Amino acid sequence: MMWQINNISENSVEALLKKEEDQFCDFKDKSNVAKCTKTISAFANADGGDLYIGIRDRAEDDRLGYLFVNPEEANGCISAIYEQFAEGVEYLYVEYLQFPAGGLCLHVIVQKTPFVVYSSDKRVFKRQNASDRELKTAADQQALFLEKGIRSFEDAAVEATSGEISKAPLMKIFLENVVPHSTVEDLLRKERLSTDDRLRACALLLFDENPQSLLPQAAVKLYRYRTLASEGDREDLEGQPLTIEGPIYDLIYKAVSKTKEKVEEIPLMSQGGLASIKYPEEAIHEVICNALLHRDYSINDYVHIRVFDNRIEVESPGRLAGPITVKNILKQRFVVTKKLFVLLQNSHHRRIKMLARDSTPHSEQCSF
Repeated sequence: MMWQINNISENSVEALLKKEEDQFCDFKDKSNVAKCTKTISAFANADGGDLYIGIRDRAEDDRLGYLFVNPEEANGCISAIYEQFAEGVEYLYVEYLQFPAGGLCLHVIVQKTPFVVYSSDKRVFKRQNASDRELKTAADQQALFLEKGIRSFEDAAVEATSGEISKAPLMKIFLENVVPHSTVEDLLRKERLSTDDRLRACALLLFDENPQSLLPQAAVKLYRYRTLASEGDREDLEGQPLTIEGPIYDLIYKAVSKTKEKVEEIPLMSQGGLASIKYPEEAIHEVICNALLHRDYSINDYVHIRVFDNRIEVESPGRLAGPITVKNILKQRFVVTKKLFVLLQNSHHRRIKMLARDSTPHSEQCSF
C-alpha cells in the first residue's frame, strides 16, 4: 500500500518543532517501534492524538537527525501500527511528511476507538497529559472497558434478590405487557437480569422502588441558580439542591416534572407584564432521558440538572462512550446501557416504550 507523501515548508517545520508534547501530541524516535505502539495505544484509549515518528523530543539537540531516509524504511513501523488496529483501521491515518532538507517523518493520526488498542507487547495504555500511563490493574482495565462501552455496569451483580422486586409496581406493569406472558423468574432468566440469585444492576434500576439504597449515584440532583452567569455560585443557589430518587421510569418523569416547575417559577417580562416561562416539556424529557439512559452507572456521581435564569443544564457523569465524540454526537448513536434500553424499547406499554424513543439523541435546541 502506498502512503501519501506531503512536502512541508521551512515555516511548517518550524511550527512543528514548536509543538509541545501534551495530551494530544507526541514525538518518537524511529529506532524504538515498541514505544511508538505504546503511545498509539494510549492515544486510541483516550481522546486520540498525533504522533510524529522520526522526530526526537525537545530534550534532544539534533531533533531532525534521525528521520526516515525513504518510505521503505518505515514499512516495519507501519506494519506494527496497523496490527494494533485489526478491529478497525478507519480510526487510523498515516502519512509521510517530506522535509525541505531531506528525510521523512511518519505522521500518525489516531482517533479515539470504540475498542481497546494494545501495544505491540499486548499491554494497555491510556494518555494522561504528556505521558502514556499503563493500565496494569484489573480495576483500571475494567474502567476502560466500561468507558468504551465494551462492558456495561448494568450487568454487575448487586446485593439484592428477585424477591425484593417481585411485587414492585413496575414489575407488575412489565409482566402484564410482556409477550408472551411471563413470570418474574422467567423474565429475569430470559433477559439475564440475575446471576447466582443476585440481581444485576439493570434489574435494580428498572424495577426496585428505591434502587438508590444500593446505587446512590442513580439519583438526580436538581439546582436552581438565580443568575445569567456561565457558572452558578453558592450565593446564587436558591435553597438546597433537590434529590430525586426512584426506579428509572419514575425517576425520569419526576425529574422532568420538578425541572418544569423550577422553570415556570422564573418570571419573564412580556408586553402584558410578568409571565411564566413555558419550556417545551418534550425537550426537557428528551435530554433527561439521554442523561439517565446513556450514562455509566459505575461512576460515583449523580446526574445534575441546573436551572438558570436563561437556560437548563443537564450534566451526566462519565466520558463519551464508544465512537461518540464532541464532533459527531448529534449524528452518531451508541447505547451504553443496552439491556435497559432494549427492555424499555420492547415493552408493549406505551408510556414505557416512549422512554426508549425519547432517549434517541436529536439536535433540536431551545432557550428561554
